[in-house]
Amino acid sequence: MKFDYGPIKAVADSLIDQFGKPATLIQTMQSGPEFDPVITETQTAIVLVESGYSLTNRNESLVQAGDKLW
Repeated sequence: MKFDYGPIKAVADSLIDQFGKPATLIQTMQSGPEFDPVITETQTAIVLVESGYSLTNRNESLVQAGDKLW
């Protein structure tokens, strides 16, 4: 039996359209020899939707009030 992700995708697309904010994802890659690595950066344009941490996630963890979850 296959799960139909269509309705979930539609909700996610709607939330991204309504609340999404542009951002840039910067990824660093290391190549070359370990003693003389070459570090390169790749930048990708993405869209983020802010979501808050629940009190359950903040309880007894390093997550503090005001921290953002994207």
